[in-house]
Order: sequence, then C-alpha cells, then structure tokens
Amino acid sequence: MSEYDFLVLSSDEFELFCKDILEIELGIRLENFKTGKDGGIDLRYAPSDDDVLIVQCKRYKDYSSLFSTLKKEVAKVKKLKPDRYILMTSAPLNPNEKISIKNLFEGFIKSTGYIYGKDELQTILKNHHSIERKHYKLWLSSTNVLSTILHSDVFNRSKFTEEQIKEKISLYVPNESFDLALKHLEKNRVIVLSGGPGVGKTTLADMLYLEYSGQGYEFIEVSDDINEGEQLFKPEMKQVFYYDDFLGRNFLNDKLTKNEDRRIVNFITKVMKSDNTIFIMTTREYILNQARINYELLDDKRIDINKVILNIENYTINVKAKILYNHLFFSDLPEEFIQILVKERAYKKIITHPNYSPRLISRMTNELTCSNISNKKYINSFINELDYPYSTWRHIFESQINDYSRWILKLLMIMGDNEVLLTNLENNFNALNLYLGRRFESIAFKQGIKELEKSFVQVHKSLFSGKEIIVFLNPSIVDFLVQYNTNNIDITALWNTTKYFHPMFDVFSFSNVQGKLLIPEDLKREYIDIIIKRLDEFEDCQNVDGKIQAISKLDKFVDFRTGIAKEVLIKAYDNYSIDYSEEFVDLLIKYKDILTLEVDIVGTLTMLIDNTGSYDRVINLIKLYHFYQDELKEIFNKIDKQKMLGNLVSDIIFNLDDQGSYYSTEVVGELGRIFDISVVKEVGEIHEKCDEISQALENVSDDDYICLRRYNNLDIDDGYVDDLFESLI
Repeated sequence: MSEYDFLVLSSDEFELFCKDILEIELGIRLENFKTGKDGGIDLRYAPSDDDVLIVQCKRYKDYSSLFSTLKKEVAKVKKLKPDRYILMTSAPLNPNEKISIKNLFEGFIKSTGYIYGKDELQTILKNHHSIERKHYKLWLSSTNVLSTILHSDVFNRSKFTEEQIKEKISLYVPNESFDLALKHLEKNRVIVLSGGPGVGKTTLADMLYLEYSGQGYEFIEVSDDINEGEQLFKPEMKQVFYYDDFLGRNFLNDKLTKNEDRRIVNFITKVMKSDNTIFIMTTREYILNQARINYELLDDKRIDINKVILNIENYTINVKAKILYNHLFFSDLPEEFIQILVKERAYKKIITHPNYSPRLISRMTNELTCSNISNKKYINSFINELDYPYSTWRHIFESQINDYSRWILKLLMIMGDNEVLLTNLENNFNALNLYLGRRFESIAFKQGIKELEKSFVQVHKSLFSGKEIIVFLNPSIVDFLVQYNTNNIDITALWNTTKYFHPMFDVFSFSNVQGKLLIPEDLKREYIDIIIKRLDEFEDCQNVDGKIQAISKLDKFVDFRTGIAKEVLIKAYDNYSIDYSEEFVDLLIKYKDILTLEVDIVGTLTMLIDNTGSYDRVINLIKLYHFYQDELKEIFNKIDKQKMLGNLVSDIIFNLDDQGSYYSTEVVGELGRIFDISVVKEVGEIHEKCDEISQALENVSDDDYICLRRYNNLDIDDGYVDDLFESLI
C-alpha cells in the first residue's frame, strides 16, 4: 500500500490537509484561521458555547521534537478550556508516546483516540482519494507514485533522484498555471511554456511531467535535438517527452541544425494526433519571437495554440509570498537569518521588488550562497541581489572557489549550454593545464567538480549513453559567466586549448550579441588565425560533416580562396564520402571556381545524387542544378529517376503537415522538369494526404491559445502575508 510523506507539506499546507481529513472523519465543518500565531487554535468546531472542539496541527518529523513543542502548548489549552481537544501530527507515534501526550494535557485530550499520528493519517488518506488528489504534493510524493516514476527504465537514467524530486515538490507553490496547463495538455497533448528567464517555466514543466510520470507515462527528456524524441516515439505507449529550452541559447545567430524547425513542427503534429503521448517544451519568449522571424516554419499555428506565457505579473502577491515562504521554510538557512528577515518585515520589499523571480528567491535562500554573509547583512544582500542579479555569482566566483574551478566553469561555458560529457570537459581541462605550464595538480579537475557541484553545476548520467554528463544548474550562471568574461584576456588560452570547435565558436561573437562573448577588436585577427590553424585538431571536425559545418560558419569571416584556408577547404572536399548537408552544397556553389579545378567534382556530385531521395536533399540537388547543369545532366543519364521521385514523394507524405502542400508540390514539379518526366500522379497523392491532415486538425481552434491573465498585484494582503511569515518564528 502507498505511504505518504507529510513532510513535503509546509506547516500551513499540513494544517489545511488536517482540516479536510478531520471534516470527513467527523462529518463536521471546521473553522480555520489566518496563518500565524494562533493562540493554541489551528482549527475549531463550536456549534454552541457548551461544545467547543479545538484542533492543533503539528508538522514534525519525530516524537522528540514534537513533545518539546507540545509542552509550550499546555498553558494555552488551559486558558482556552475546550470541551474537546484533538492533536494531529505528521510524526509517527507508538502507544506509550500517545499516552505521554494525553497525560501532558491533563484531561483535555479525552483518550488516545483523539491523537492522530502519522499512521492514522496514512490510513485515513488511503480511503479518501479525493483528498489525496486535492493535496497534490502528497499524491506526487507517495511511495506508489514515486515508485512508478523512478522504476521507469528511462526515468531512472535521468537526472533526478527521489530526494531531488521531493525537494521540487516541497518548494512548488500550486497556482492556476498548473491547472490551466494540465487541462490544455489533456486536450491538445502539446504545450510550449514561454516567458522570461527565471519566471518558473522549468519548475512548472517539472510538475507537469512528474504528474504524467506518476500516471505511468514513460518519461523521455530530449536534451539536444528533436531527433532523440523521434527515435524513441512509440504511439502505442504512454510517453511524456520533455524538451527544456528547445530553441537553445545560441540559435539566433546560427542555423538550427538538420532542419530542426521543420522536424519540431512535424513532431508536434504527430503528438497532437496521438492518444498516448504528451510533449512539454519550454523556451524564453524573446527567443521564440525572434525565431518566428528567422524561421517561417516556427511561425506556426501548432505552436501558437499550444503556447502558455508565464510572466511574473501573473503571480499574485500571495503566490509570490508563498514561494518565498516555502523556500525559507524548507531551507537550511540558519534560524537567525529567517528571524531577522521576518522581524524587519523585509519580505515585503522582496515580494514587491520589480526584479522578483523564483530563480533569485531560490538562490538567496540557498545555504551555500549565504555562507559568507552575516545574519545582520542578509537583508541588504538579498535586496542587492534583486537590484543587481549577478552580484552573488560574482562574489562566489571571485572569492569562494579555487582558480582551477573558475577555469572549469569557463571551459564548460565555451562547450555550450547543453549536456557535456564529463570526460570531454576533463580532456579540455587537461589541455588547458598543459598550456598554462601545468599550473594545477593532476587531481585539480576532480577537486574542482566536487567544489562546483550543487552550487554551479550538476553531474548525472546521460539518458541515452549512461555516461556521466555535466550541466549548469540554471541558465543564470551561463548568463553571468558570459557577462563576466567578455573582454577578459583569458579567452586566448581557451581558444588555443579547447578540443571542440562548434560550441566554442557559437559562444564567441564579433559583434555585441545578447548571450555571447564579445571578441575585443584587437583580438579578432588572432581568433580567426588560431581557429584556421587548429581546424584539423578539433575533435568535432574530424569527419567531413563537422569540418564542412565549421567552414560554413567561418565563411562569413574568412576568404577560403587563399592560404591555409584554401588548403582546409580542398582537403574537406577531397574526402567527399558524406551524407551531404545544406552547408556542403552552399560551399560547393560559392567556391565552384576552386573546387572544379582541385577535386573530382563529377565524383562528388555522383555521390550526392546516390544519397538523394528525401525532401531536403532534393532541395539541395535543385540548387546545385543551376550551377552544375552540364555535370549533372551527364550523371542523370545513369540513375533511376522514377525511383528517386518515388522516394521523394514518400518522404514528403511521411512528414507532411497541413500547410506544406504548396511548397512540397513545387519541389516535386521542379524535379519533374529537371528529369523531364510527368509528376501529375505524385502531386495528386500529396494533395490528398494534405486534405486528410487538415480535417484531423480542424477541431483545434485559436481559442485554445492560453495566456495567463494579469492579476491585480499592487495591493498587498498585509494580513495574509504578515501572518504567513510570522509563523516561521
């Protein structure tokens, strides 16, 4: 049978739970009072002056701590003189402990049956599923649900332990965004959680996928590319896919890889038509808005109707207060920190601050963050962090970690903000250490990871490979590091030692771009020279595909018609056994004058055609035809044109959406003109399939678009807020 962890509830949540339990058990309606100092009364039933029942609710882990608190309650009870007195507690109690509590209250507790310990609450709750679901945290943290979540093979290899899940549950403040999102998912199967940084998108996403995981859905986290989801998609199984920050930090200035925009929209379409699949995505709203401009496919009805915009303005003052309260209640902060914040009523400044965000609240209630702050300076430090959000990271980065740990963070920063293999990071660190003249001992990397873990980074096993991977704890750390290291002279050491081109290149920029490291004007030439000289060394440029992508990125800044750059280009195309990409084709067109002289161009084009059949590859073939017409006509005489056309149509139909008919048939028509064959039959098949998809999506209307409404946030409910925080001391 399921067991429940009442300690995931804060004191006020436990009190409301006790009210619901006792009302069902006794068949009465109990009064409850505002949070705060209660004078010995949490709940009350008083049908007349001669019949007064008082209930006290005590959330404690064990009998010892409970009993010492109850001694202070006796005087209050004697003063109140209730006819009946009931004690409800989360602590487990044996018969002798119940007798000791009964005797302590000298006749006010009529029998030990008026004392509800953990075991009684467990038994009652098992018989009342409506209360279980009403108190969502209890259901989600129950042994049955946690077992379902953690025993999933896929989830068990993901980043969360039982303790981490319970911590997330404890801190979460249920609000209407969860209910709206859940209703939306039940209808449309897909949700895009959008908003500014630190607003709570990931927290809400966590609660949503835990909800579905608890219902027996297989949990699958997409970490880098929607292809991961496509490979594991099984329409006959109950699955919940989670793609956090699905557009990524650096996409705006670089192309999405492998037609990611198209494949995301196609995956959304598949999920919306599935009865067993849930797809949860998060993104920052400014990135999504710019993505719509750069990528037409992302300006799509399927994304619009599934979007939920989270904004701090959507949180009422009471919700903001409860988020701060929960973080303080469940924190390991010294008691004097909490006392001074409450006594000075500094919580009002915090919850009304224009820069308030759940992420900053989490940071400033973390024991490690505050380890070098005195209790007298805690309030000023908290407000200063809200005024200047990166000040805490700066203090820790400069004063509280070792030099080798700082280098580890810089290396991780230039390896991208997705998951990084721990062994790859260690290789980078060893190369850097060698470049620095072996400044650090051989154990420095392990010591640094240990120092950084749970404050800056998190290490866990990969969902797919089972290998250890490392990620930043949250995006604000990356934002801080980028801001801190811009114009820093240390960056040349990173360029000279990193073993990976693509993530490093994505982090640096020649112009002032949000989220990227600006290369100083006097170092731009050195940056380019280092990269070109080292291009053959980078581990992600060892195959032709990686090298071609690198050349394509550098092409904006480098003339590949001269010097070492020309040698790099020719070497890449000499080894042309590649499943060709858009970058490969574009460079083949741009540098036709060089490549036709230096490489076997007919052999290269023949290889490209042999691998042609999908929509994207045919697009590239059509582009090439306008520049290599003579060479391609010679090759076309030797291939099965009808087979290639059939492969193209099959690929289009498999990935078709309701808005792709026009563009798809144009491509088929163009290929028919190049091959000089009829495509009437194939175009008809595409139109027929497109009509079927349109009909399937007709039941999804624009009315389904969710945008949480702004509530009146200006008036503080002083009574609720003050009482809530006063209950902490």
